[in-house]
Amino acid sequence: MKFLDRLNGKFLNFFKELPDLALWEKVGEPKTLAKGYGGRKLLSQEFRNPRTKALQDFTMYSQPESSVVLALTENLEVISTLQYKQAINDLTLEVAAGNSDNIKDKPEVVAQKELLEETGYQAHKMISLGHIWVNTRNAWDVRNIFLAFGCTQVKESKKDPNEEIIRILIPFKDWEAMIRKGVIVDAQSIVATYKSLPYVYPGK
Repeated sequence: MKFLDRLNGKFLNFFKELPDLALWEKVGEPKTLAKGYGGRKLLSQEFRNPRTKALQDFTMYSQPESSVVLALTENLEVISTLQYKQAINDLTLEVAAGNSDNIKDKPEVVAQKELLEETGYQAHKMISLGHIWVNTRNAWDVRNIFLAFGCTQVKESKKDPNEEIIRILIPFKDWEAMIRKGVIVDAQSIVATYKSLPYVYPGK
């Protein structure tokens, strides 16, 4: 769904006086520059500038559509994962996330699977919080955000030689404080937390 199609009600009032903003034309198919772990690709794609009519090349990053799940126990503890991530060369505290090997799997199925594999927990109730694009200029991978309530442990987390994960339960209020203090820096975990607030604190 395009941006203008997502607008409704009072939100439309913010955009009435804006000048026309033209969309760029995508020219041809993307060229694959490199392929990597987990279906990730580095691509080159040409677009035509609507003002100058000139062609401009953009380098883009692609990976399979994934799901992100902020999972809470019955005591409103965030089921987080502490793990090493290669791109930042450091440990990071995050919520469960990942993609499926089967592109036909629905986002909620992927969310349940990743939660179970990474933490050993299963959700009693799963709520979709929509989707996000992490880098709108240079990447088109979609992250589907979910909130999971009433999670209970049903097994040990799955062992993966490329992902050493330590599960940590953190009270939601302390999790919020760790975001504000800059302890948690993973963008999709922060977005999932923000989008979950109306459900965690209904009526506020």
